[in-house]
Amino acid sequence: EEKDKQYVSDCQLETDIEVHIPDNYINNVTERMTVYRSLADVNDSDGLVQFEENIIDRFGPIPPAVNRLLQSKRMIWAGKDMGMEKLVFKQKKLIGYFIGDKDSSFFNSPKFEKVIMYVQLNPNKVQMREKNDRLRMVFSNVNSLEKAIGMLEEVMVV
Repeated sequence: EEKDKQYVSDCQLETDIEVHIPDNYINNVTERMTVYRSLADVNDSDGLVQFEENIIDRFGPIPPAVNRLLQSKRMIWAGKDMGMEKLVFKQKKLIGYFIGDKDSSFFNSPKFEKVIMYVQLNPNKVQMREKNDRLRMVFSNVNSLEKAIGMLEEVMVV
């Protein structure tokens, strides 16, 4: 169905927030790499909940940096769902870069219509700009990953 169509295969995240598995949580490097690979294979919320339960069972309560790592996965999914190839979350600003291919069917899709409608209805929350031939959305005053995820998900609910 058109509303569930994915227009991008991956979304990259750049952030100035610490999102990692600390050495003092999983001190064995090989084991830590295995956990990172397992996380990379998680593709939905149910899988993320299962992943979280598994690492709590194996390593104990999750430290804040790992929680932020899990939240960053949700943020990437939300950006990808909106047709974004890249998210930059730095200095309380979230910038989402849309598909670079201007001829992509995404720009004629119901998803992009929702994005445009959201931008028109929320000029105080978000601006849409073109820079270096690339369309992007800019959200200001985003002070946490949770807020960033909420803002991205809110766009698709319009």
